[in-house]
Amino acid sequence: MDFDTKNGWYFLHLFWKIDWPAYKQVDEEVKRANFGELNQLLDEFEESVQNGQGSYATGRVIGHKADFAIMILHEDIQTLIDWQDRLKRLDLFNEAELVVSYLSVCEVTNYLLEKLTDSNPYIQNKLRPKIGVDKYFCFYPMNRKRDWFSLPFEERKRMLSSHNRVGKGYDKKISHYVTNSFGFDDHQWAVTLGVDDFEDIKNIVYEMRFDEASAKYGDFPYFITGEFLQRDQLENYFIR
Repeated sequence: MDFDTKNGWYFLHLFWKIDWPAYKQVDEEVKRANFGELNQLLDEFEESVQNGQGSYATGRVIGHKADFAIMILHEDIQTLIDWQDRLKRLDLFNEAELVVSYLSVCEVTNYLLEKLTDSNPYIQNKLRPKIGVDKYFCFYPMNRKRDWFSLPFEERKRMLSSHNRVGKGYDKKISHYVTNSFGFDDHQWAVTLGVDDFEDIKNIVYEMRFDEASAKYGDFPYFITGEFLQRDQLENYFIR
């Protein structure tokens, strides 16, 4: 079948909008106690990293769409569901609203069939990525127009090979993950970029728009950009 995929970790993006005027009225002691509950959950995320079962990152969003982001990956969807429920119930977010969530799964497809081996570091990084190592992020869902799916496999493979060549020009600058969300969420794929030079977000997206696969068949509903926050920066973000 021409849609065979090799799946890796599940990937959950969560974005909150915080009511800052209301949050500023919360007593500092209460803030610290609530932040401690988040820290306990982050300890579990960190344990999954150490055990090679997942990855996670936190960040602050630029613009009006949201304020705070948590991205979590794990090999077990049930663990991810449980963590999501616990996050949504944290008192830390009593003055916040979860405004965007997105579920997908890391994958590689048989467009890259010759590379589909467990020993290939490229494949390992696509299926089980370590996120949050860059300074900035960009997240966006992506769709292919319906006539894309009626094209012969070799034609799609040709266009994606050209598309991938553009991306490879940024390999040393950008962490780039395309994850599958067919049946999981509102769109077909999700893209997560990590960069140290903020301009590289614009550069790679702009250059790829001229590529045939995107120019003729791509649809990109919205973008969310921001800055990754390391764990030692979170206390200053929530308590200041």
